Amino acid sequence: MYADFLIFGLLIAFPITLTTKEAFRRRERAIQYLSLFKASLQSVYYIIINSKLEQGEKNLLKTWLHGVTDTLIGYLKSENPGDVSPVHLASGQGSVFCDAK
Repeated sequence: MYADFLIFGLLIAFPITLTTKEAFRRRERAIQYLSLFKASLQSVYYIIINSKLEQGEKNLLKTWLHGVTDTLIGYLKSENPGDVSPVHLASGQGSVFCDAK
């Protein structure tokens, strides 16, 4: 009887426990990265709002920030996120604006 529980613990319960623990670690790491991303975007947003740029340029940059966020969230929500190029293209549009200045 004792050997049956030992086998059950070693073959089934132990790997499930380790897998669950690792899944929660990955989830927490992903939440940490997303919160850093959000904080960075908010910092850029408030820098834009408080800058001496013209209102049209501020609106253009705000639209770009919303586009980057929407593209990333759409990528993360997709069932089969394979191609990352739309996120790279959306984030690269900001560098085009910076180069034009």
